[in-house]
This record gives sequence, C-alpha cells and structure tokens, in this order.
Amino acid sequence: MSGATSQTRASSALLRYRFDDVRQLREHLHVVDGRGLLFFRDAKTALGSGHQVLLEVTLGGADQQSILRGQVLGRDEGRSEGVWLEFPDARLARRAAEGPLASRRQRRLPIDLMIEMRADTSTQLCRLLDLSLAGARVTGLSNAVDAGAKVELKLVAPQQGLPAGSCRAEVVRKTSNEAALRFLRDDAETRMFVSRLQLAVQQLWLKAREITHPPICCNGGAVLEPPLPHLSRRLL
Repeated sequence: MSGATSQTRASSALLRYRFDDVRQLREHLHVVDGRGLLFFRDAKTALGSGHQVLLEVTLGGADQQSILRGQVLGRDEGRSEGVWLEFPDARLARRAAEGPLASRRQRRLPIDLMIEMRADTSTQLCRLLDLSLAGARVTGLSNAVDAGAKVELKLVAPQQGLPAGSCRAEVVRKTSNEAALRFLRDDAETRMFVSRLQLAVQQLWLKAREITHPPICCNGGAVLEPPLPHLSRRLL
C-alpha cells in the first residue's frame, strides 16, 4: 500500500482561540520569514514540538470562524506559559487576520484523520481534511485518481468515539495531491456512516482545548505574549 510511511503521523490536536474582534487577532498573528506564528497561552496544553494542530479562530459576537492548519513550533515555560504555533502558509494566516471570516454554518467540519481510499483495484492511504453530509476533501494522494471515479473510504484504526464502517463517494475535482469528493447519498450504508462520522467530529470539536483572549491584553498597545522565538518580529 503506497504512501503509508508518510501518512502514519498522529491526528492533529484540536485547539480554539476566541477573540473579541479582528483587531485583537491581528495583534497576535504574526508573519515571519514566510510563516504565520501565534502564541497559544495555555499552561495545560501539553503538546510537543512538531505536533500537528488544527486551530479554530473565532470572533466574538459575529459567529465567524477560520481554521489554520499547522504545528507546534515550541513551548515557552516563562511567565506566559504556552506554545508557539507555526502555520507554513503565511497567505492563509494573512487572510484569517484580514477577514471577514467565514460563518461556521457555511463551512465543512475540519478534521485530520487517516483514511483508506479504494478505487477499482488500487488502494492508498490519505488524510481526511474536512467533511459535510454532502462531501469531503482529502489530501496526500499518492496514486492518480480521475474526476468521476467512484471510491470507497474507510477510517484507518478509528480513534475512540469515531464510527467503524465505510462509505462510497465520487471524485468531483482533483488538484495536485488533493481531491474533492461527493458522497453517494443513494447508498444507505454511506448515509448512515457519514451521519455518524459528522456527529462524532462535532463531538471532538466540543472537546477542543479552548482559550479566550484576556480582557487586559491589547489595551494601550500592550500585547501579553512572550517575544517571538529566536526570530525577527514583523507584525501583519
């Protein structure tokens, strides 16, 4: 089975950071050397360097959301105990800080799960990026799959709380190593599995580690966070 070695990393940790407004987000989200950096101030977040994360950024009062995919850059053990998060796509970080952010009702549920995708006689491992009741997006494809192809999806060693089983889908768009899929809703097994999986992912996000922007921060230009880790500082 191709692609297994590169796909065996653990699922991403789910984090949430609530800001009052986009001005606060801009103060805390930095772009340095083409990377987005943000400090997640939480002493109880026990994640090591390199751990993959999905960060949900929300703006209070507007029910707006953006998802950033990245990893833990390092931990700060000083007075501002927490972890620095790194996002390799600085353009995405800039868009998240410039807004407007997308309403959660208009977004698929973001997730990071390893799945097995079967198409005709070929089988490959890839990552599930997001899903809704209608479709999903996968990445890390190692074998060619054409638009219009019918595929079967199955979670690899599903973690506790996630359903066992499989579903069927059609490839509607393929770019590079990613593909957009449409679930075959006329299949009863697919409808049941997708409904259970979406509910399970919603439950996972309810348990995400969450912090709220401190009220005393960003007042009078004072941003409560440690210096950027060994990098020259450049705000968005």
